[in-house]
Amino acid sequence: MKTTWILPGAGGCLLLAVPAQAAQLDHWQFNPDTHLLELRTASPTSPQVQVLAQPTRVVIDLPNTQWPAGRDIQNFQRGQVRQVRVAQFNETTTRIVVEFHPGQTVTAEQVQVQGVGEGRWRIQLPGGMVAAAPVQSELLQSQDKPGTGAILRGLRVTEQGIFLQTQGTTGATRVHRSGDGRQVWIDLGNTALSPSYQPQPLPQLAQLGVQNIRVVQVSNQPPVTRVILQVPPGQTQWQVQVQQIGRLGGVMLVRGGDAPPVVAAQPSPQPSPVTAPDHWGIAANPEPVAILRPEMQPQSWALGSFPVENFQTYSSPFGPRWGRFHYGLDLAAPEGSYIRSWWDGRVVEIFNDAGCGTGIVVQSGQWEHIYCHLRGRAAKDSQGVYLHDPNSGLNIRQGQWVTAGLRIGRVGMTGRTTGPHLHWGLRHAGRWIDPAIVLREMYAQQNRERTLSQRAS
Repeated sequence: MKTTWILPGAGGCLLLAVPAQAAQLDHWQFNPDTHLLELRTASPTSPQVQVLAQPTRVVIDLPNTQWPAGRDIQNFQRGQVRQVRVAQFNETTTRIVVEFHPGQTVTAEQVQVQGVGEGRWRIQLPGGMVAAAPVQSELLQSQDKPGTGAILRGLRVTEQGIFLQTQGTTGATRVHRSGDGRQVWIDLGNTALSPSYQPQPLPQLAQLGVQNIRVVQVSNQPPVTRVILQVPPGQTQWQVQVQQIGRLGGVMLVRGGDAPPVVAAQPSPQPSPVTAPDHWGIAANPEPVAILRPEMQPQSWALGSFPVENFQTYSSPFGPRWGRFHYGLDLAAPEGSYIRSWWDGRVVEIFNDAGCGTGIVVQSGQWEHIYCHLRGRAAKDSQGVYLHDPNSGLNIRQGQWVTAGLRIGRVGMTGRTTGPHLHWGLRHAGRWIDPAIVLREMYAQQNRERTLSQRAS
């Protein structure tokens, strides 16, 4: 794929002359209405921007820059941008990916990069409008009517916790905790985010054990606003208290209580002991099969990618098979069809195995997704282990970060197989998950989001 690089203007060229010192991305903000991305770094850097297709996305690399907050994702229900992702691409580069909804196209000439001060950048993407979304405007006008919802206008840190200032009646609240124990998501039902809301530095957060906080509206109909807390590992015991202070409503986030379990084991469907899986090349005791829980959701199930192109049929389900247990889902497709990564993650293993054949394992937090019977083989050179599949156009290496939907291999017939197919396995926190359940959740959320998008338009 041809990649077009965009270099900053004169201000950026001056920054390039500055001696290289490790920078840090202090703040980023994207406005889904105006399509303006603003960046602030602790020391000078020079953004490098490229435009990619399938799906359409603008990739901004910040050389010699660190992002200490970990992987950050912001989803949008309105506008042409679907998602913004921020992560540490490698040891020296922070990467920001702006992904557009299907059907949108972007050219390099439409992306404008402007330096507005030392360590400050404005990146204007095409398609933005200055006006706020109609759904949100209607909600704002209806706040004087009882029972029509709430608006989140701001937040502040107190000795007791984090106070969210709302106007109107907040609906049901839900608390989610990430499987890796590093994030807490608080969803405020029937609550929209005020267009005038602007994030402010909150140095007092550190006293509460919070590393970062972000607020984003994740749904329009009905409105749902999400508060995301970045916390030290295991410090996810946050609860919600709905309060009334004077004429203003409010939601207080306080620490305390026990975090709910992430998964619950269910009994093995076989009376005899489950045999260890033979398709991962790992000689380990079998682990209990887990059932899906809402808390296991990485961000939104709708963000996942179906793992194979030219899909024909499900040739073998998850469960007992031939006196053993089949720890995955088989998806038949013509030999040579491309395989796509189900979720963003890091390639932690590329290997050759008698049963799995040529396989790839991708790690996404506490999730592991495995792909078996790939074309080619695992090989090694001076740079490490990689997938050797001539004429595939792929360059997949162990340790590489891959995004959801990225092509990572091709359907083959390596290992023990009677026909071309992808064996797709999923584990969460060491327990096997039926991929069919995950696919059903993905499609259900995608359909809901599609319906909301059609109503909003």
